[in-house]
Amino acid sequence: MWSRILVEKLIHKYRQHEYLYNSSHPFYADRARRAASLQDICRSLNKINKNITVYELKKKIHTLRSQYLKELRDMGKSRQEGVTGVLEPKLWCYDKLDFLKYHCHTKYSTIDDVEMEDVIEEVEEAHNNTEITCIFEDGDTQHNHPNDGESSDEFEFTSIDKTWTKELVKVLIEQYRQQENLYNTNDPRHMHRKTRHQSFLEMCEAINKINEHITVPDIKKKIHTLRSQYIRQLHDIREGKHEESRGRLWCFDRLDFLRPHCTFKNQVEAVEEVRELLI
Repeated sequence: MWSRILVEKLIHKYRQHEYLYNSSHPFYADRARRAASLQDICRSLNKINKNITVYELKKKIHTLRSQYLKELRDMGKSRQEGVTGVLEPKLWCYDKLDFLKYHCHTKYSTIDDVEMEDVIEEVEEAHNNTEITCIFEDGDTQHNHPNDGESSDEFEFTSIDKTWTKELVKVLIEQYRQQENLYNTNDPRHMHRKTRHQSFLEMCEAINKINEHITVPDIKKKIHTLRSQYIRQLHDIREGKHEESRGRLWCFDRLDFLRPHCTFKNQVEAVEEVRELLI
């Protein structure tokens, strides 16, 4: 789907919409403008490939940023270790993405923090009436199927060291529980985007003591997966399958602090509510 020409076009258009990546831009927190910009980029890409959607666009941007940050981090680490000479990046479009340098944060650089936008999944209709939708109070939407496990979306560039062991997941859950502003809408810091981003950075710092390769995007993706699994369990409990469901997710009890902050919706209500969030 993503040919080199299409990726080059995406990067070119993305660079033009500065408030999608520059947290200092006055329109950075304007969701309506950001959504309009993504639609504009999508329309441009559709001239080359009509199958590209905003959802696919968001995933690709996320992948490219992850790849770029990985290259940036690796080169910074090499310099810290005393490697001299010209360091050649492996990513073919690294130079094209270099405009992100001053809007990102890595462990081995002094560039500014980037506030990664929370991924808002597109609303899809239930497949064979088996989909369950739960909308958390913070606006995140989870779409789950009976056989849901780990998220099937994979980055195009992954590291073999990014393994979520049981001990690492325990640390992640505990760190997440402590950052109440990330899931409790009654927390006065909940709508403060920079504070939320700082919370993710603090979580990442704690996780990096165990696995230095885990990034903020990795943490957000894992949290999304855990919440999806937890919601599935909650639904089974509501349907009277308490004992059966409790045995499938080993960390259900650890995630139970989320229970007061999510509510189930029927499919129609969920679709309408999420559509409003995306406008």
